[in-house]
Amino acid sequence: IIHPPSTTISCHLVDNQFYVATVKDGIFKLENQKLFPFIADDILNEKKVSFIIPYQNNKLLIGTALHGCFVYEEGKLTPWQTPINTTLKEYQLNSFSENDNYFIFGTIQNGVYLTDRTGQIKFQVNKENGLLNNTVLGQIVTNDGKLWLGLNSGIVQVDLSSNLVFYNDSSGKLGAVYDI
Repeated sequence: IIHPPSTTISCHLVDNQFYVATVKDGIFKLENQKLFPFIADDILNEKKVSFIIPYQNNKLLIGTALHGCFVYEEGKLTPWQTPINTTLKEYQLNSFSENDNYFIFGTIQNGVYLTDRTGQIKFQVNKENGLLNNTVLGQIVTNDGKLWLGLNSGIVQVDLSSNLVFYNDSSGKLGAVYDI
């Protein structure tokens, strides 16, 4: 049994390297059955790390629930300077997945956002345009391009390869449609 110095928040496998994110002591690297400090930056203190992925040229992209994403490069952790980062802080990042085209960010309060790999928002799926509700608890992208979302009121499948868009005007803003 390996005991980190504080409570484990999450574990991540990145390029065959195992990382352990803790509540108070940052992120550790597992090597030879021992944990070694990897990122001990105060920025991560008391933050819930949601994901860690490889990112552009030997960097890591680290997502947190309420404080957005950070880029780790050469021992330095800096906020990810992208449009999606402000949105993630506002709507609480909860889950993450990716495919060849998109980073996919599931939120607790406003559905799922799909961005390109630079963090530019390409589109969003939420209750206003088809989800049962806005709370994304889990997600996975299948090999055939389907995004499955676990919501707090069921599951939903989004076909990422489809050009069709579903409009469900639950707010009444759209009005009557007479011609397409």
